[in-house]
Amino acid sequence: MSIANPLRLSRGVRLVTLLLGALAGGAMGLYATLGIIVLKARFGIYIYAMHDLREFRWDTTPILIGIALGAWLGYRVPLRFLRAILRGLGGAIVGVLLGAAIWGAGEEGWTAAIFLSSVGLIGVTAYAMRVAGRVGFRIPDLAVGVFVFLAVGVAVIEGIRDPEAVEAIDIEPQPLPSPADVDQIMFIVGDAGATVEDRSPLLRALRHDVERWSAALATDSAVSVLFPGDLVYPVGVRDRDHPEFPVDSVRLWSQINLVAGPQAREYATLGVFQAGNHDWGNTNAEVGFDRLDNLAAQLNAAREQGLQVALQPAAGSPGPVVRDIRDDIRLVLLDTHWFLRGGPSADQESFLSELRTAVSTAGDRHVILSAHHPYQSAGPHGAVIPGMHAWGIGYLLRQAGALVQDLNSPAYSSLLGGMRQIFEEAHQPPLLFIGGHDHSLQVLQRQVESDPAYMLVSGAGSKVSSIRTLPGMHYGAARPGYMMLVLRKSGAIDLFVVAGTSELLTCPEAEADALNSCLVQGENA
Repeated sequence: MSIANPLRLSRGVRLVTLLLGALAGGAMGLYATLGIIVLKARFGIYIYAMHDLREFRWDTTPILIGIALGAWLGYRVPLRFLRAILRGLGGAIVGVLLGAAIWGAGEEGWTAAIFLSSVGLIGVTAYAMRVAGRVGFRIPDLAVGVFVFLAVGVAVIEGIRDPEAVEAIDIEPQPLPSPADVDQIMFIVGDAGATVEDRSPLLRALRHDVERWSAALATDSAVSVLFPGDLVYPVGVRDRDHPEFPVDSVRLWSQINLVAGPQAREYATLGVFQAGNHDWGNTNAEVGFDRLDNLAAQLNAAREQGLQVALQPAAGSPGPVVRDIRDDIRLVLLDTHWFLRGGPSADQESFLSELRTAVSTAGDRHVILSAHHPYQSAGPHGAVIPGMHAWGIGYLLRQAGALVQDLNSPAYSSLLGGMRQIFEEAHQPPLLFIGGHDHSLQVLQRQVESDPAYMLVSGAGSKVSSIRTLPGMHYGAARPGYMMLVLRKSGAIDLFVVAGTSELLTCPEAEADALNSCLVQGENA
């Protein structure tokens, strides 16, 4: 392709057009990358986290190619390149409409729209560069540019406005039961892997609660703390020779120490730890097994010190681990990231078969399932909240189901579909499904008879993310906190949610008096 430059521009102007061309080319390359990624997700190859896009991958090479080619064209023929881009935007619009018309709504429709629009953008731009003979603009070219500019502007405004997000759905506080009426208490705090003990009002409040109830019930293992995953951010417990190992270790031990108080030790208070996607290194690579082994080694060290803590299921195992904690209650523990990371279908079927056995053999017991990934959620991983997450890239990936950690990804949908089939076959669906993953506090009641009666999200141990209202939502809060499952001697079960304030999620480093004041204020909240 021969490209002549009919314009005589100064060196400074050429430098500007080179930079603008590189920016435009990079943006086109990024959109081409999105098209490849969402298409790969339809074949079971996913993005595990947004930071995957910051690493070099073969499907990100269009970005580098786009930057280089855009810079060259911006330097040589800036006006022709701009005109070709405007025509390419028209091709992208056609691709969106075509994808939506053929595949309709849902993840497949979004995948088709993104992929076909990326093909239209790149294809029409390249064709326009080849056939364009003049650098002048026509009304249709400018009209497409104005339309896209306005559409992006509206999307940004809607993303900022985020009209459906809510901070909390409040309910009337209820008094705690008398210890004389209580048989057991289980505290539930997930996603606490970014917190540090001496700067966290939440951990301070929870440790005091654990100590108080351990002393009040005065019975071995009557109090337990369940940690449904993401115990150590950002990528689990790294090797001892890694420079970040001390940070990882402190974050984990900040949670282990919740059951290390004198009353907790005396009455064998339990710490039940479950692995989340970040504990697996937030990847499907083999390094995830090493991270779990490192996590288990730390918990083993705590057990050698007399603490009643354990990783359940064991490192690298999906479970289910079955614990009949009373004659009327069966607790089933799962590692759902094991399923989402992929693997032989026979292994996944075996996992679901064992889960079917755990549920179907419960008899008259109520079944409580616990995993890192929730069964339903009103947060970003579930009900996709409007917003230009990561400049809109995350939003598009979520809508297309390309992020495996979201409920609408094909892998996650397959897991939920398998569990739904098991629950439909059960004479009595589970009473509770406990999860974390989204950084909020949610209590959701089932809308389908075969679903668990209540679905809990307790993932606000160290981070907070927004929520929206969903049908069946009894309580929801974008606030730090934890939950208390109270098993009464009468056989009744109560659920309490303890929520603080986002402003006091973590106390800043300060002098001792100021830090203690923040901790006390945060605990009181």
